[in-house]
Amino acid sequence: MLELSYETWLFLHKRVLDSICDFVSKLLDHERVKPKVLIVTGGFSNCPYIVPRLEKLLSEREKSIKMYQPSNPHESVVLGSVKWAINYKSLSSLRAPLTLGWCVDQVWNPGDPDDDHKVSSFDSPTGYIRKRFFNTIIRRDEKFENGEERKEEYTIPRQQKSVEFELYKSEHKHGYNIVTTKANANYSKNLKFTFEIAIILKNDRVQLSYRHPDTGHRGFAQVNFEGDSTGEIHKIGLEFEEDKRKEDEEKKEDT
Repeated sequence: MLELSYETWLFLHKRVLDSICDFVSKLLDHERVKPKVLIVTGGFSNCPYIVPRLEKLLSEREKSIKMYQPSNPHESVVLGSVKWAINYKSLSSLRAPLTLGWCVDQVWNPGDPDDDHKVSSFDSPTGYIRKRFFNTIIRRDEKFENGEERKEEYTIPRQQKSVEFELYKSEHKHGYNIVTTKANANYSKNLKFTFEIAIILKNDRVQLSYRHPDTGHRGFAQVNFEGDSTGEIHKIGLEFEEDKRKEDEEKKEDT
């Protein structure tokens, strides 16, 4: 039979409490963890010392977090796990596992950053364009509803009869260092029309629905969250379609 003195019991008890507080502190410091409520459950949550220690820990943080302790901490663990497992597929709120976005050439306007994307252009009304500028669709860890739709508009110069944009995904939250390709575009000072794009967020992908700038017909493109591909180029317009038709005819002649 092993007998522990009261001092030994206190020492071991304190080590457990310190380990719990240290774990919670490191967890809250992680950039992907931003809780509004801390729920204390499990058998050890009945300890009268754990809640005061956690309250002190939370009070010292820059952003306050509420703490809640169920009346039956043992049962709440089992019940919460069962409810989560049953409703997992029908949960409306999702988090993006990656940062997704699309990039196009845009007119540089005063107030825009003087970064590597800024390129001089005689056709731009401001004298500069933003080459292959990345536009974020959704950031990693951002919440969204399955089927949620977001609409974007991009002004196409009248002289430009086609649009080329790329869909990207990145593990970086802000999508840095993912736009590497280059493309030419002509800009006009006036006579512009709008290229409309609807962004539909799904649980496993982002689908883009756009109106063809020449025909007015709807087109679709998508980027899956999973997979190795990081960039997908989409070319829209009669100019690109004519080139594609010629390529197909040449392939047929070769065969």
